[in-house]
Amino acid sequence: MVKTRSPLRGNVKLYTHGGPMPDFQFLIVDDRYSVPSLCLVQAEDARAARIRARRLVAEPHHLAVEVWRADRRLFTVARPAT
Repeated sequence: MVKTRSPLRGNVKLYTHGGPMPDFQFLIVDDRYSVPSLCLVQAEDARAARIRARRLVAEPHHLAVEVWRADRRLFTVARPAT
C-alpha cells in the first residue's frame, strides 16, 4: 500500500496497483430501531470487511450486518439463533 497526497482529498491510501482503497457499506440491523443503520468502512478487501462485520454483530442489540460494495450485496453476517 502506498500513501500519496491528493489536492482534493488530502492523504489517500492507495493499493500497490495504484487504485484507491475500496469502500464498503454496512447496513446494521439493530433491535432498537425500525430501520437499519448505515456504516461506511474502508478496507483492503472483502475479508477485512467480513472481520469488521463479525465484530459489529457481537454487539448485543445488533441482529445482522449486510456488507455492500457499490450496489452489490457481498454477504450478510447474522447473530446465531439461541
